[in-house]
Amino acid sequence: MITRSQSLADQVYMEILSWIQSNRLHESGGVLPSETELSEMFSTSRATIREALAELERGRLVIRRQGSGTYVSPAFHKLTRTLNGLNDPLALLQRGGAVASVGKLEFSLGTASASQAASLEIDPGAPLVTLRILYLLEGVPAAWLQAIIPAVTKYAHELPLPAFSGLMGFAREISGSSISHCLTALKAVGADEHLADFLQVPKGYPLLALGELYLSDQGSPIFQSTLNIITDKIDLQMLRNSDQSSNKIAIW
Repeated sequence: MITRSQSLADQVYMEILSWIQSNRLHESGGVLPSETELSEMFSTSRATIREALAELERGRLVIRRQGSGTYVSPAFHKLTRTLNGLNDPLALLQRGGAVASVGKLEFSLGTASASQAASLEIDPGAPLVTLRILYLLEGVPAAWLQAIIPAVTKYAHELPLPAFSGLMGFAREISGSSISHCLTALKAVGADEHLADFLQVPKGYPLLALGELYLSDQGSPIFQSTLNIITDKIDLQMLRNSDQSSNKIAIW
């Protein structure tokens, strides 16, 4: 039901979001009603509907195809379910049965650069916590993670940061936000001097970089991280969705 306590576009956005989260659109093949149908359902203008749909598209929750319609992103539920089992890099490292541990952990409080602010949709100069972790596999360096997490007010100054109890729990506490899903980019890189030193490999050594942007259920960025992995020490298996509208990869 549309009320007047918030903008009409925001209300339409939240209602359609609830459809996506509850899988209500499954029977229609993930296809949303047309703009005209939505306009009639919500008793509002098509301009308001377009504004709400545009926000859902920016949040990577729907795909809009001109002349065809608007579709729920096929990766939304699949990627969320995948992350439930991979809520910390330790889980990824331990999938093969090896003993994984944290070899080094450090974090610092700073402010967001212009590029960091743009990717996280925050103001330049906003408080950030930078987290760096060296992961060991059977006692040997195997991966290096760096994460940047916007900090809520109580962690924006020289207050003690919470104890580290895993990446997701720490990020939720620092950001004050719940994490629903993420977008992952895979890239082959060579170890720079910094990574070579921490991972104890020669400079230029081949690594697999997993760049991840973690999002709320509304599609808003919560934090981002990069996990650099020595691939000859970790057995990664990949499953690609055959649906060409969604080029997402699940890793386990």
